[in-house]
Amino acid sequence: MAGEPNALSAGEIDQWMALHADDPYIGHLLATGDPLPYRTSDFMTFDRFRQTPIYREVFAQYGMRHLLMMTPRITDEDMVIIGLTRRLHDFSDRETRALHPIRDLIATALDYQAQISAIQAKISASLPAASLRRLTLTERENQVLALIATGHTNDQAARQLGISSRTIRKHLEGVFGKANVHSRAAAVAWWIRQPPGRTQAPTGHASRRLASGEDRTGF
Repeated sequence: MAGEPNALSAGEIDQWMALHADDPYIGHLLATGDPLPYRTSDFMTFDRFRQTPIYREVFAQYGMRHLLMMTPRITDEDMVIIGLTRRLHDFSDRETRALHPIRDLIATALDYQAQISAIQAKISASLPAASLRRLTLTERENQVLALIATGHTNDQAARQLGISSRTIRKHLEGVFGKANVHSRAAAVAWWIRQPPGRTQAPTGHASRRLASGEDRTGF
């Protein structure tokens, strides 16, 4: 939406969490566990919805009038909710039905991701601290490998990063030693095989983001 932020602030997220029980979709989800796509209008009229605290204090600020929400993942540990919004007109029955197979695909992908993450956690826990330190790459080493993996030569990667080709070679030599490989191709292959986050040096902080946006698919 024009003029909107790309993400809600931590305070706005907390506000939404405090009022989420007023959302008719969330109420239905918590009461039934039904994760399928639903419009707000499936539960109440827009006139009634705009009288709720969550609409007045959260949705109205971003011009979110007509909502369509679905839940591709709900477990005891986490819940993933995806919402689409429009200003001018509500979602049709056809559009709502079209999201059913999409929700199923996302649910399958999230389940697979959760399984992979669990396996990666077990692998990480089994590695000694010294091995983890050896596998950790610097931010610049990760940047160099990302460029090499997408077909950049050393010279092209150097221009992209604003450094010299000699420095690129030094970074690659550092990777070779950590990965116990002897070529760019082998380094990239090793880097791609690493679990997400394994090669990243810790940043010391984390952030919370809740994306917000308007439906632009047009269906």
